[in-house]
Amino acid sequence: MVSEKTPPATTRVPTKRVRLRISYIDPLAAIKTSFVLSIVFGIAMIFAIILIWYLLNLSGSLDAATGLVSDVFGTGFNIAGLLSFSRVLTLGILVTTIQVVVWTLLAGLFAIIYNVFAEYVGGYEVTLSDDI
Repeated sequence: MVSEKTPPATTRVPTKRVRLRISYIDPLAAIKTSFVLSIVFGIAMIFAIILIWYLLNLSGSLDAATGLVSDVFGTGFNIAGLLSFSRVLTLGILVTTIQVVVWTLLAGLFAIIYNVFAEYVGGYEVTLSDDI
């Protein structure tokens, strides 16, 4: 004998909603967070540069580009020598270092600017709910 159970009547729980206002961003916290995130992004960028250089070198694209330039312009311009691994890595590290400094300073500056405007406007209002 198979008995079918009817599902229990579900009672709907009212959704809770909370309205929050972001009226202040701590500039030091923004600087710290931005610094850590830009370091992580910089490390990922360095690994991407290394990977792309190795892929271009192993596929022969740098030598093909050198041959193309020599055929078009008739000069002995060596792209593979210009884009050596040490030069590309040095340039990538330099760009990453500048990016870390700029992002960190801009995060602090934007936090300060946001705090000035939030003082007059009241900040940014967010509504959170527990809908699933």
